Amino acid sequence: MKKILMVATCNFLTNRNDGGRQCSYRNYDILCQIFGVENVYLYMITNDEVKESERISIFLTYSNKIQQIWWALGLRIGYSRKTMNQIIENINRENFDYIWFDRSTLGGICKKVQTKAKKVFFFHNVEKKYIQNKILHESVGYLVSYPAFLVNERNAVKKADKIVCLNSRDSELVKAVYRREADLVFPISFSDIFDKKEVLFEKTSCRITGKLLFIGSFFQPNIDGIEWFINNIMCQFPDIKLTVVGKGLEKKATDWQRVNVQIVGTVQDVGEYYKDSDAVVLPIFYGDGMKVKTAEALMYGKAIFATREALEGYETEEQPDIFECNTKEEFINAIKKFYMIKRESNISYSNRQLFLDKYENMTLTRKLKELFN
Repeated sequence: MKKILMVATCNFLTNRNDGGRQCSYRNYDILCQIFGVENVYLYMITNDEVKESERISIFLTYSNKIQQIWWALGLRIGYSRKTMNQIIENINRENFDYIWFDRSTLGGICKKVQTKAKKVFFFHNVEKKYIQNKILHESVGYLVSYPAFLVNERNAVKKADKIVCLNSRDSELVKAVYRREADLVFPISFSDIFDKKEVLFEKTSCRITGKLLFIGSFFQPNIDGIEWFINNIMCQFPDIKLTVVGKGLEKKATDWQRVNVQIVGTVQDVGEYYKDSDAVVLPIFYGDGMKVKTAEALMYGKAIFATREALEGYETEEQPDIFECNTKEEFINAIKKFYMIKRESNISYSNRQLFLDKYENMTLTRKLKELFN
């Protein structure tokens, strides 16, 4: 059996509390299904304490902002020259058939390796557009990192044998910027962990409760979006409760807490919050790639109120429980109509079926396997 190395820029084995890590873990899981666990090797750039083994190696990332900025000035995103050289030496010493680079910021490493292995780059997003959004919406200080993102991504496109993007928009953007489109569009997916026995068939846990849910990490598009939703939409629905869950969002509790808005923040398991809600709101107005939480909401069978950006890459046409809303009026009208209809359950069977048909891991494994073949 052939061997594959996955190089990742974070620890997703023991820490999957944001969308990017969940996507990386999905990629690793499917690679293990295709090649067999014993043939998948993993290099993770992280400071987390992760047990190393024959197949899992850890390389250190920055420990402070000064290091991060200094390395970016040296055209390295998240890794030192020492870490880069260690990874290159390891790759050159081993005999891999494939290398899966799990982000296009690893283009500088790929450029310097001496190996016959086929190189596959997975684009979580188009990094050039990602860093432009950071500059526009967060701080002009990100201009320092802009050349590093651009150079690494250009090297990734140049050196890749295959390019994998999350959606057609990113594939078209890669083509427009770098004159090469993706070899495979590989959307977000999940392993199905929905507990049908406990939730789907117990009416007591499926009743309409007048509860909306937002889930997302402490990430600027999430912060801007849900803050707008709280200030503009929730004041129109005093009898409906919104629960806000996600890593780090407890920091905003003082600013966002309302009579009908509960800020929970970081939790270990989001499942109970999905089960207890009627619908999920995803007011994301800018961003890149695909939104992982959209697929997660589909998996739990939740109705969805979302902007066009939050639905990017998903096949949502003629889905009765997916409501695209891009303005204040559209959100208000859609939520009103949703609650005017008498519903016996807070489970959307149509959204659940869409997940099983399009965004469950097993349905996508074959597509990726064909790429390697």
